[in-house]
Amino acid sequence: ILTWSIRSKKIERTSEPVTLSSIFSGLVFVRRHPIILGTISLDLFAVLLGGATALLPIFAQDILQTGPFGLGLMRTAPAVGALL
Repeated sequence: ILTWSIRSKKIERTSEPVTLSSIFSGLVFVRRHPIILGTISLDLFAVLLGGATALLPIFAQDILQTGPFGLGLMRTAPAVGALL
């Protein structure tokens, strides 16, 4: 709700063609700023490894033989870990 009160400035954008030099300069910029590089890397690993949650029902039923209760525990474990 509080984010609705934030006003943003309108920025005029020019459309430039994408070239190899602009891509390279973007990569150089990301490499020189470790915070941005870390953020992009964190998102990359979250996207690549995030599909593992789709396998949790199979692990709960077939491998751990815990059923819905075990699946619920596995789904809530990341949130509990984030709170700790």
